[in-house]
Amino acid sequence: MGELITVSLAGCPLGVWVLMKRSHRITQPLPNASAPVLSAWLCLCAVGCSDPRPAVQSPDREVTQPARTAVKSTDEGAPPQPSAEPRQSPEVAVEPPDRRPVMPPSGRPAAAEKIDQERVAAFGIRRLQSLHLTLYTDLPPGGVIGELPEVFDQAIPQWCDYFQRDPAELTGWKLTGYVMQTPRRFRDAGLLPADVGPFLHGYNRGLEFWIHEQPTDYYRRHLMLHEGTHAFMQTQLGGAGPPWFMEGVAELLATHAWDGQRLTMRKMPTDRQQTPGWGRIRVIRDRVDAEQPLSLQQIFRYGPGAHRGVEPYAWSWAAATFFDQHPRWQAAFRALHRRVRGPATEFSERFMQQLRSDWTEITEEWQLFTHRMDYGYDVPRSAVVRRATRVVPDGGAEMQLETDRGWQASGWRLAADVTYLLTARGRYQLDDQPRIWWCEPEGVTIHYHRGRPLGMLLAAVSGQTPRAGDAVAPWLKPISVGRTRHVTLREAGTLYLAINEPSRGLSDNIGAITVRIQRQDVVHSQNGSSNAIDGSTGRREPPADVVRQR
Repeated sequence: MGELITVSLAGCPLGVWVLMKRSHRITQPLPNASAPVLSAWLCLCAVGCSDPRPAVQSPDREVTQPARTAVKSTDEGAPPQPSAEPRQSPEVAVEPPDRRPVMPPSGRPAAAEKIDQERVAAFGIRRLQSLHLTLYTDLPPGGVIGELPEVFDQAIPQWCDYFQRDPAELTGWKLTGYVMQTPRRFRDAGLLPADVGPFLHGYNRGLEFWIHEQPTDYYRRHLMLHEGTHAFMQTQLGGAGPPWFMEGVAELLATHAWDGQRLTMRKMPTDRQQTPGWGRIRVIRDRVDAEQPLSLQQIFRYGPGAHRGVEPYAWSWAAATFFDQHPRWQAAFRALHRRVRGPATEFSERFMQQLRSDWTEITEEWQLFTHRMDYGYDVPRSAVVRRATRVVPDGGAEMQLETDRGWQASGWRLAADVTYLLTARGRYQLDDQPRIWWCEPEGVTIHYHRGRPLGMLLAAVSGQTPRAGDAVAPWLKPISVGRTRHVTLREAGTLYLAINEPSRGLSDNIGAITVRIQRQDVVHSQNGSSNAIDGSTGRREPPADVVRQR
């Protein structure tokens, strides 16, 4: 989609650096017949088949580093070492909105003004206009194609808000776009220059973008907003960062909702039917099902040629969505746009170092996010609630579990080789459509989620050493609690609790569960009984038959 490449001109007496922009948009597999053509084209790209024009620079500064450069390799198995001090999320200073001047267009100067309108019309290409977009298309009148300029104009204040730009400074900022059903028409009409190489779906250069017609209205809009995000970042911010950030932010902002009147960008789709042709969530779920999910370090290492298939776009979107919507790390992520003009090789490394004290927790929650990925995933509500912990006293302890949040630390640490009795009580609402669904800790057996009754109380323990090959996130292998359950640990750890419900269903929950935690030996001495109750069956069993939680 958007790519800046730095080429050193060996032997140039002035040591000139030429900045070239090459954009590739590949979001779906090519038919088999197209493979030879694509292979030949990629070979040309590898030897410098790209736009030879310099990237735009503002009058008072220089673009010091290309936006798309390979990220410095970091060993996936050795994340930044956390500090021995108690972990706290990094504080990010609040800065005023940017006051950088609007950058002039790159590529073809004043492209829209030099177009021969009569010639264009003779080829059956019509022009649509709005305040910030001139759009040329050979699609027939009618339908939603006429809405695109209005959609684009509504994106401007949302880009400005996200990147902290003053909308008043974008007066006169305008893109020229081309939505092509028959690219040959645009080539013959002079709207598709010969130096714009083959691309699959969308291509951005300076203040112009080209889009091939798509089978769905949603994905056509998505491509326009994606390429528009590239143009905004390159011309307003002076760069776009390394590949994962550039493409991830473009995907993040272009994922949208449009009701015919109002555009909402940065929208987590709640249903597959809302985003036909997009498919990012399916890509991630397929990888997870195949037990091949990507780590954040792998995504950060994407190089300039990575985004020539759909999968890197999906993982870049996931990484951007995770950080952008997580309440603990959102501020640090959103401050990254101020670094896009710096060395791209240092961009990701600096970000990881900034978060090094949180990196173990980031890794755990990234695994939770990707393994539970689904439409409507609510990142803020599913963010793990962590609390300082204490040892469970002899008299027992209690916690209140809020049912409209995901996994929550109990605040209590369980000792190794000690049996604990967990008991729960409470009544809470799971849904209000078509009527209120009341639930208790045993869950609602009319509906199941991941093999357990919907709304059932679950438990997991953090701080234990995972077995070889296991994910480090303890919440991926919870145990059922229901009303009561005995738990014995091989290693000490912090008890976490949650109800069994998809992330998208948390927002309409009302109520809480009171969970009591007691040492079983204390319970025996109080009750004068030597038998324990197995919470999964309700039968009386010997104490040795308790659950050994890993």
